[in-house]
Amino acid sequence: METFAADLRTMVRTPLTEADVAAIRKIAAEQVFEPGDMVQEAGVPLATFNDIVEGEIEAIEPATGNGMAKRRWGRRSFLAKSIFSMAVIRSSARGRRSGRFFCACRARICCG
Repeated sequence: METFAADLRTMVRTPLTEADVAAIRKIAAEQVFEPGDMVQEAGVPLATFNDIVEGEIEAIEPATGNGMAKRRWGRRSFLAKSIFSMAVIRSSARGRRSGRFFCACRARICCG
């Protein structure tokens, strides 16, 4: 976050409202994932915003393929929310438990 704002007090986290979530879901496609399915590959441009409805997704270390226990997302989590302004992410993400999410195109959210 240090590169986003000169003073971190100016970058206050604002949770999405129910209206925000509803608007994103209107333009999103529902996706299903199984354990082991890749949801995001490291180094690939971030093109979607994923609202996890059920199941669990975990970040994985690309070099080893090992899951990062402290980097997991479940129901009502938004994969890519905190890094949405970046073009590329550094770690991969895969399904840990079967589930589904709404996947919205970044360009449609940002540009209408």
